[in-house]
Amino acid sequence: HQGYKQVGSCKGHSSFVTHIGWSTDETVLFSNSGDYELLFWDVPSCKRIQHSSKCKDLAWSAYTGTLGWPVLGIWHKGADGTDVNTCDRIPGQQDCLATGDDRGLVSLYKYPALGGKARVYGGHSSHVTTVRFSHDSSKLYSAGGADACLCEWKVL
Repeated sequence: HQGYKQVGSCKGHSSFVTHIGWSTDETVLFSNSGDYELLFWDVPSCKRIQHSSKCKDLAWSAYTGTLGWPVLGIWHKGADGTDVNTCDRIPGQQDCLATGDDRGLVSLYKYPALGGKARVYGGHSSHVTTVRFSHDSSKLYSAGGADACLCEWKVL
């Protein structure tokens, strides 16, 4: 662990942590958990921010969590909290969010995803475990679960 030093530990979830993300000013961390909690943490104190409404309008450096205000519209009708597994926003831009779900679909939304219609793409025969945009935003990668497939998508 040369070059790294633990500065704190954020404790408070009732289940395992599934996603984390940083505010653009690096003063707030969000975390999602397996029991569908969305918690916010002050950095570097690691104290939980009790009133999440204080974080509603924060800008995020990336958004990979499946729970939160910027991703309220990613849940299809009848979905439960486990149906959408992953999401990613084009780095440095505020206009596109990709998701991967249990139906094997990759969906693109306008960011923030507040309920608009998604563009939906097939390609996996099983659930999608991860989606990530390339560093230059020219490609999207999606990884499948049981199909063990990695798909590369050209961003137009």
